Amino acid sequence: QIYYIDINTLEDNWISGVDSADALYVQDNMVFYRDANGNNIYKCDSKGGNKELVAEYTISDFQVVDNDIYYIDQQTSNLKKRNIETGETNTIIPELIESFFIYDKSIIFMFDQNIYCYNLENNTTDLVQENCGFRFVLKDDIIYYISEKNKINSVNYKTKELSTIFEAESDISSLQLYDNVLTYSYVDIDLLSRTARTKL
Repeated sequence: QIYYIDINTLEDNWISGVDSADALYVQDNMVFYRDANGNNIYKCDSKGGNKELVAEYTISDFQVVDNDIYYIDQQTSNLKKRNIETGETNTIIPELIESFFIYDKSIIFMFDQNIYCYNLENNTTDLVQENCGFRFVLKDDIIYYISEKNKINSVNYKTKELSTIFEAESDISSLQLYDNVLTYSYVDIDLLSRTARTKL
């Protein structure tokens, strides 16, 4: 289910008509969400009204930009773009995409554990960094990723400047970015689970 919180009263409200959702994106007071049962994408307003099926596909990840939905098709793992109004659908990147972010007229995506930048203006693809594990996050021009299983590295996707943010005693199992703070988990030398944070 999807709830929203009134920032003035701090009251939470359930968006009616949405019974199962496991991913969402909000744009211009419209809520786009993936149905946890069928993996289709729907949109509705903040009250649950004006519900509409936007994309009837099996989708693993998506992002809304203006009038287009960019998504990974689970059947092909290709990155596709669908116009919300016309329904026109095109394959943007015909590779086995693992994850992606859209930022500043570029698509930053991971393929075969390498990170690439696809320029939406000239339709060219540039290799940003090799051997980047299985997870990355993006803030401004900087990509943060797990390297050599136990390091958090950063790379500027425009300048390719590379640096190490953190090195753990063992494999890092997760990486998240929220409110300018990197959070990652690992097991220390005493086999205890640890969570570390780095403010950016």
